[in-house]
Amino acid sequence: MSFVGVQTTLGQESSEKITCPTCKTETLATKKGGGVHLEKRMLCPECKGEGTTLGAHVCNKCGQEVLLCDLCKKVVGRAAEKPAAQLKCPDCKERVTVTKKGGGVHLEKAMECPSCKKKVEGLEAVECGRCGKEMLSCPICRQHVGSVVKRVPAVELKCPSCKETVTATKKGGGVHLEKKMACPNCKKEIQDMDIHTCSKCGTEMATCPLCNKPM
Repeated sequence: MSFVGVQTTLGQESSEKITCPTCKTETLATKKGGGVHLEKRMLCPECKGEGTTLGAHVCNKCGQEVLLCDLCKKVVGRAAEKPAAQLKCPDCKERVTVTKKGGGVHLEKAMECPSCKKKVEGLEAVECGRCGKEMLSCPICRQHVGSVVKRVPAVELKCPSCKETVTATKKGGGVHLEKKMACPNCKKEIQDMDIHTCSKCGTEMATCPLCNKPM
């Protein structure tokens, strides 16, 4: 059976372009649920129109839930801080409570979440409440989409002990100097030195943080 002149939208999800009050960027927000119904008409602070419903949307970048005026589609409110989410930790292999950490990750191009299939422009950085594993989750469905890999910077340099050019990995936070000194290699003034460890003999070397050469 068909209906002439009638357009059905069941099962479709709409997105609106908004300026998110949390991440402060112009992005898309996906409609969530049926919105909020008001007992009395309210005056929209943006378009000055009167209405009785507000559309509930979720920012595709940071996951903030916002309310939009049904007339002008501008943000007129936002939800309170979201409660801690639960997801399956890839290390613990169990569903655990995670806490949001930092500002998350911004994507140059929108990607499709493998869980909810919605387009997102950013990922939330979260931490496992049990083992401390840092993960990335979708800001809309809040499911695990990746893990944070911490890489230790490594440089190629000549070890003064084994006299060979080796790969040296950075160790700890380095050394802070009381006064600035000039690097003997690049001649620039520095007040900190990195510590690198030779991958062959284990010798620890002080290196310039600017030119990465042994000092």
